[in-house]
Formats: sequence, C-alpha cells, structure tokens
Amino acid sequence: MNKNDAPIENLLSEYETVVAEAGWPESDEFWERLKGKLVTTSDWSHPAAEHLVTLVRNYGSFVLRNAYALALVTDIEDGELGI
Repeated sequence: MNKNDAPIENLLSEYETVVAEAGWPESDEFWERLKGKLVTTSDWSHPAAEHLVTLVRNYGSFVLRNAYALALVTDIEDGELGI
C-alpha cells in the first residue's frame, strides 16, 4: 500500500477548520471561499482545489470512501491526472 493509507483523522481535523473558516453552511459563495482556503491554507493549486470541490459535490462521501479504499488496494497514489 502507498504512504497515503495512514488514518485520515489529521485531514479531517484540518478540513473541519478550513470548512469553518470558509463560512459553512453551504452556498455558492461558500464553495468559492472554500476553494480559496484550500489554496491558501492547504497547499492545493487552483485547478486541484476546483477539482476536489467538484468531486465532493458530485459524488459525496459514499462513492469517495469506496474510491479511496480501491485506490489504496491498487496502490494508486496520484492517479493519471497527477494532482
């Protein structure tokens, strides 16, 4: 398995803070602020932050949790997009 198979508790804590700072609850303005926060505080590039938010909004935790597990088992760390 790759190095990203560590528990995600630290990421959850980081993103809880980022979401709060972006001004949850959900709105179009929230999602734009969240993308900006991902760039400024979480070291995402603008295109990668856009893609991450799109994935979350389109697929949600059920699909993404399963994608995460499958990526770990198949040892795919960065994927074809190289984000």
